[in-house]
Amino acid sequence: MVHIAEKLNDTVTLINVSPEISTGKRIVINKLRDLCKEEVANGARHIILDFSKVRQCPSIVYGNLVVLAKKLQTVQGTVAIAGAFPHIEKAIKITGLSKSIHLYIDVEMAKKILLREGAEVSS
Repeated sequence: MVHIAEKLNDTVTLINVSPEISTGKRIVINKLRDLCKEEVANGARHIILDFSKVRQCPSIVYGNLVVLAKKLQTVQGTVAIAGAFPHIEKAIKITGLSKSIHLYIDVEMAKKILLREGAEVSS
């Protein structure tokens, strides 16, 4: 399985993160990083990462999320993680990443909020 991006509007993209990210394989992690970069290059300002199938999150992924969040902050954008398992949410909070990465209980809630923000940004 690969990561799949779905453009929700001009500025909001949903990326379904493959459960294979949990393996820590560099190729899988790099594909997610590259997909995020591609979406930003194509105009995404708000990226929702669906972590609902991710059982474990390797530390390098957290590093990539920091880089992505900093990039998006320069254009008033955001990174959101939706549907993460509690231990992943806890790691994000403990490390302080929740200051730059938004956490949502599920994709629907993230879409509801970020589509509204995306509409405000693009107008």
